Amino acid sequence: MNQEYILFSKKGKKAKIIYNSSIEIVVSSFEIILYISGKIDFLFEIKKQKSQNIDSVQKIEFKGVTEDGFTFERDITTEFNENLTHFRFFGSMSKSIQILNPIHLKKGSSDQNKILRQHFTNFLFDYNPVGINGFMVNIKDKEFIFRNSTNYKEVKEVMKKTNIQKVTGYVETKLNDDYSEIKKNSKDILELISYSQRQFVQVVFDEFLDDKNEIIEIVLYPEALKSARTGFTIVESSIVYEQDQHVIKFIEECFENYQEWKEKIKLDYSLTYYLLSFIPKQGEIEYILIFTALEALLRHYEDYFIAQKEFNLGEIKKQQFKEEIDSKLTIDDVQKEILLNPDNRFFYGGLSFDESLNIIYQGKINSEFKDDSFGFKLKRDTFDCEAPKIRNNLMHKGEFQDYSDLSQISSNLKNMVCMFDKIFLTIIGYKGYFRDYKNVECWIKLKKEVSK
Repeated sequence: MNQEYILFSKKGKKAKIIYNSSIEIVVSSFEIILYISGKIDFLFEIKKQKSQNIDSVQKIEFKGVTEDGFTFERDITTEFNENLTHFRFFGSMSKSIQILNPIHLKKGSSDQNKILRQHFTNFLFDYNPVGINGFMVNIKDKEFIFRNSTNYKEVKEVMKKTNIQKVTGYVETKLNDDYSEIKKNSKDILELISYSQRQFVQVVFDEFLDDKNEIIEIVLYPEALKSARTGFTIVESSIVYEQDQHVIKFIEECFENYQEWKEKIKLDYSLTYYLLSFIPKQGEIEYILIFTALEALLRHYEDYFIAQKEFNLGEIKKQQFKEEIDSKLTIDDVQKEILLNPDNRFFYGGLSFDESLNIIYQGKINSEFKDDSFGFKLKRDTFDCEAPKIRNNLMHKGEFQDYSDLSQISSNLKNMVCMFDKIFLTIIGYKGYFRDYKNVECWIKLKKEVSK
C-alpha cells in the first residue's frame, strides 16, 4: 500500500480470533490501517491450522498486541463475515475486516490519562505569522494548544499539489475528569477553524498521555474524511489589517456565540453544507450546496423564532392567503371557506425563502408578526433581493436562470458565499476584517444596518 494513502498504521504478530469465547484461531501477523478516506481496516494472516466446527456463531472477538506494546480487544461479530468452517478449505490465508466503530489501543489504565492529544487533518498553520509554529487558545479557562506535525512541511506540499487530506497537527489539552466537556469544546473550536479556512478540519485519532508524557492509549475514529483545500481563508492572511487579526482572536471572540447558537439553531448543519460547496465539483452542485447551507441557517432560525414567539404558522399563512383572496376575488363565504381549508391545500402552509430571510435579518415575517428583539439587524443588498428567484429556479426547475452568461453564474455563486458569510459572521459575533469572496483580494468589515 502506498504510504501516501495511509494516515496511521500499527503492526503486530500476537493476535487471535475467538469464536463464542472458546474456539481460537491464531493470527500470525496483522496491521491496523487508517486510510485517507477515513476507513479503518484490520489486515491479518492466518497459517494453516486445525479447524473446528461450531453449530452457530454467537460472538467473535479479535485480541492482539502491537509491536510497540499496545493491546486491543474488540467484538467484531457484526464486522467479520467469515464462518469458522471455511478454514478447513484454506491453508495460509490473508483477510481484512473493515472496522465500523472506534478502536482503542491501550498500554495502561485510563486512570493514568493526564493529557488528551487530538490529531486532525488539513488545517494549515502558516496563513499568518501568529500561528505558523503553533498557537494556544483559552476557552472556558482551559488551554487548547495547537502544534503542527513533525512532517508538516512535507504534508503541506502534498496537500497543495493533490488536495489529499493529511494529518497536519494536533490540539493538546490537560485532562481533569472533564473529558466529555473537552471533546465538545475542541469539536466546536475545530468547526470554527474549518469555517475560517473553508475546509473540513477533522479529528482522526486521539492519543492519551500520562504524567511522564508517554502515550498510553490511542483511539482511532472511522469517519468519512473530506479532501483538503488551500487558499481563500476567511479571517487569516499574510495581509493583516489589524494587529490581532488571526485565528486565535477569531476563536476566542466567537466561541461562546458559536456554541450558544449551535445549540439553538444547529449552526453545524449549515456549516457542513457550506464547507462541502468548496470541494471541487460542477457549478450546479456548488449552487445547491451553498443554497442548502443558507436555507438550513434560515429555517432553523425561523423555527427558533416561531417557537420563542409561540406563533401559529398555519394561522399566519391562512390569514395571508385570505388577504390575497379578498384583494383579488369576489366570492361568497362558502367558496372562501373551501379555499381557506388547509386540507384542500390551496395555500402553502410554510414560510417562503424570502419570508425566512426577513426573520433572520429583521426579526419579522411581516409588519404584523414581528419582534425587534429578534433578527440580526441586517439590511438586504441588491443580491439578497434576487437570491430567492435564483434559488427557486434552481431548486424547482433544476437549472440556472441563464446558462448563456457564465460570468453571471460565477458572480451569483460568489454573492451566495458572501451572503452566507455575512449572516454567519454576524451570528457568531465576529467584528474584524474578513475576505470578501466576490473579490478575494479585498478584506472588509461587517456593517450592521437597520432597514427602514
